[in-house]
Amino acid sequence: MTVDARRGRSEDHDAGAGIAVEAQPRGESAGLAVVPGDGAALATEHHPGRTDLHGRAGEALDGFGFFGSASYTESTVKLRQPTATPNVFNVSTITVPGLSDWVANAELYYEKNGFQVRGSYRYRSGFLGEVAGLSANPTFRQARPETIIDAQIGYEFQNGPLKGLSILLQGKNLTDRPFVTFENGDPRRVIDYQRYGRDFYLGLSYKF
Repeated sequence: MTVDARRGRSEDHDAGAGIAVEAQPRGESAGLAVVPGDGAALATEHHPGRTDLHGRAGEALDGFGFFGSASYTESTVKLRQPTATPNVFNVSTITVPGLSDWVANAELYYEKNGFQVRGSYRYRSGFLGEVAGLSANPTFRQARPETIIDAQIGYEFQNGPLKGLSILLQGKNLTDRPFVTFENGDPRRVIDYQRYGRDFYLGLSYKF
């Protein structure tokens, strides 16, 4: 299964279900196609936006800019699971695994005179997570919402003997947000709790 929530595209090939879903991004009207099979539906609304703040607020904000996007997706798919009785399946309706209803991104940046500073914010609402269970069989659990903050700062020398040299410092997952899943719709019944830590990168580049 592959999912791109930002663009509102999803394909799900469920064992025995024969489902493939594709949704086109929409503005004021929905775009939805389901092929082939039945029992699946997905609709997405996506609203991106980008602006350069200079010119909107005068010289005081020269070099500043903002980018933001948000999307809302509704999805349903029928899950068929085998039982102890041959050729008998339990059928339930779930959302597409790994796909959040709400996804939002925002970035504020400053670029001027060789300096660049960026801060980004990513949010996704709770979603149905798919993890490996007994005998590597897929198990579905509800995952908590995630908020991730990244930042970077850099400088490119404009004059002198170091002209063309750039330095960039990046920080990823600054809030060290954990990945948490729980069962039976109760956030207190935590099953998975994983922290991946913060990542920092320092880079140098030179333009001849």
